[in-house]
Amino acid sequence: MLYMCIMNSLSVEGKAKLNINSQDYSLGPRGLPSGLCLFKILVRESYLDSNATTGMIREQLSELDSFIPQVGHSITQFNNHVKMLLKALHARGEKTMDLLTYLFKAYAVCKDEEFVKYIRDLQTKHEMGGRKQRLTSEVLMHQAEKKYKIMVTTKTWEAPTPAQEQLIAMQTTLDQMKQKLKDKKSVLKEKKRQSNEKNDSTKKGKKVKYEKKELPAWMDKPPETDKMHEPVMWNGKDWHWCCKETGGKCLGAWRVHTPKMCKGAAGKGKVGGGGGQKKKITLKQTVVEDDYGTEFDDEEMLEGGYFSD
Repeated sequence: MLYMCIMNSLSVEGKAKLNINSQDYSLGPRGLPSGLCLFKILVRESYLDSNATTGMIREQLSELDSFIPQVGHSITQFNNHVKMLLKALHARGEKTMDLLTYLFKAYAVCKDEEFVKYIRDLQTKHEMGGRKQRLTSEVLMHQAEKKYKIMVTTKTWEAPTPAQEQLIAMQTTLDQMKQKLKDKKSVLKEKKRQSNEKNDSTKKGKKVKYEKKELPAWMDKPPETDKMHEPVMWNGKDWHWCCKETGGKCLGAWRVHTPKMCKGAAGKGKVGGGGGQKKKITLKQTVVEDDYGTEFDDEEMLEGGYFSD
């Protein structure tokens, strides 16, 4: 009857694990199953009853400070884990004498400063007090979980301290200033880009607008005598032949200004002169004697004078 009750309470996977060890709970030559032997095999397979398992449990208890961050510093989940390890250890007839030390060490790594201070005060009272104030592991876990639930209910668990709040506010202000500076740099960069594009377009426009055109061939020649006073239209402007005969001061050149408005700037090399006026040197009297002794004066030898820079 015990055998049948145990088998009917197991899952398919559990029965498969026990069937592998059927020789351990079958008795006699006929292999009749024994309920007591089956129960022994069940306990053995369930708890992995061995010295290696006991050592592993003790090692987990000694590393509780590394486990508590894995459950998000939840004291309830942490205490349940400790209780499960203690049950597994007691099932093997073992116990630990250092659990209180492990608990103090684990609670001290919590992120909440108020909770850590509360545990530290309990530890100080335990270390400084007498037999009446001696603390056990069960009482410590109960007190820690009670304090944890109260802080969670009042929403003070892992709440920032005044110093931390000030640091958070300063960090927030700094982040905002960084974002404003970044936005300002982006705006200035965009304005600079637009300004560069505008300058480039202006330069291109000026280049097209003020592009120097090739002068027509007629500007290299003086006009006919009867057309000397007539302007010629080119490039949207009237061009005049400026010389002494037309009333100007230039030495014969096509100018935009009228001869009457000529100030002689071209002869002085100023801007808009269109070529400097050459200095005129006239030989008043020159006597030249050829191979036959005939003399010629300057008017017979030279006509119009001599021009030199």
